[in-house]
Amino acid sequence: MRNRTSTTSPRSTRASRGRAILVAATTGLFGAGLLASVAPASAQVLNTDHPRVTAGSHDFGKNWVLGAPRKGGDLVWDLTNGITTATTTGYHYLTDKHCGRVLIEYFDSSHTILGTDTSSTVCAPGNGKTQWWVSESFASPTVTHVHVSVQHQNSNGTFATVATDVEDFD
Repeated sequence: MRNRTSTTSPRSTRASRGRAILVAATTGLFGAGLLASVAPASAQVLNTDHPRVTAGSHDFGKNWVLGAPRKGGDLVWDLTNGITTATTTGYHYLTDKHCGRVLIEYFDSSHTILGTDTSSTVCAPGNGKTQWWVSESFASPTVTHVHVSVQHQNSNGTFATVATDVEDFD
């Protein structure tokens, strides 16, 4: 019995390689199309509000000028797959050795509270202005209304709301 050895001519090797490349390319394109079709939809920014809260030694916003923020922070409303996300960013400004935090409350169209976020509690080390960056987000299919408040920390550790700005999803 004779051993058979398989030989491949250069022409058939090129053809085989060409078919392999075609199959790989087709599979890759199909896979990329499939992945693109199941990837999540990108967020669509629908509205941006600018909450600004000023209350003496407790403020929220951006661009501090002459004792208060000149501009409001940012409240970005975006929509992804039917879920609205409200993202609030800005600076919490404190002066005069006061301690406090920023409270953000989220409501639906009936003004039923859906949730709350609070920034860290911070204290101004002296009489001058000190600022801390705040970034809070909340996602819900029904959020339409946000209250941004600055709160003073009382000596017993509780908090009192000093001032509030209200923003609606337009």
